[in-house]
Amino acid sequence: MNRDSAKILLLHRPGLDDPAEPETAQALALASTDPELQAWMHTQQANNDAISHVFARVEVPEGLKEQIVSETRARMRETSRRKTIGTALAVAFAVLIALVTLWPGSRSRNDFASFRNRMVGDVQRAYPQMDIETSDPAQIRSYLESKGHGDYWLPANLEKTATTGCKVLRWHNEPVTMICYNSGKNPNPKVPDLFLFVLDRKVIKLKESALDVEPVGNLATATWVTNDKVYLLAGQGDGAFLKKFL
Repeated sequence: MNRDSAKILLLHRPGLDDPAEPETAQALALASTDPELQAWMHTQQANNDAISHVFARVEVPEGLKEQIVSETRARMRETSRRKTIGTALAVAFAVLIALVTLWPGSRSRNDFASFRNRMVGDVQRAYPQMDIETSDPAQIRSYLESKGHGDYWLPANLEKTATTGCKVLRWHNEPVTMICYNSGKNPNPKVPDLFLFVLDRKVIKLKESALDVEPVGNLATATWVTNDKVYLLAGQGDGAFLKKFL
C-alpha cells in the first residue's frame, strides 16, 4: 500500500469503525511511519470533527421529518412528468440534511468516552508530530502560554517527570493540550510513554468528577477535573503504575 491508496482513511471514523479491517489496518500502519500521511490524516480527522460539531449543534424543528416526507411526496406527484435535474438534487439535499441531523447518536458523540477513545486511540495508532520537542517543562509551558493554553495544573509527581514535547490538538473544534513524558521505563529520553490531555470542562459532556482509572486498548488511563479543566493521563502500564504520577 502506498501513500495515495492509504488515503482511504478519509472514510475511517475512529471509535466507530473497525481499525482491524485489513485495508484500514494497512493504511494506519503506513501512517504511523509516514509523517506526511500522518499529518494529512490528522487534518482530515480535525475537519470531520469540526463538521460533526456543527451538525450536532443544529436544533431540529418539531415535525421536520414528517414535513420533508410529505412535501417530497407532493412534489414528486406534481412534477412526475416534468422533473428536472435541479429539482431532484434539491430534494436529495434536503433529505440528506434531515438524515444527518436526525441520525441516532449524532448529538451524543461529544461525550467524555468518545474523547478518551479518540485521544488514546490516536496515540496507539499513529503518534502525532509534536509542535515542539523538548525535555524542558518550562519551554513547554512557555510555548503553551503563547498559544493561550498555559493555565494547566500538574500533580507533583507528574511535574517532576521528564517531558518529551507538546502539541495543541482539536476536539469538536475546541483546543486540546497534549503534553508527552518519558516515565523512565524507556532508556531513550526522547521516547514518550505517558500522554497528558487537557480540555476545558465546559466543552465536553462529563459525569466523572473524581479520579477514574481504567484501561483503553493497550494503555491505562486516569481522569480528573481541577479548576474547570478535564485531565486525561494515558500510560503504558497498569493502573497502579499510572497512579504513581498523580
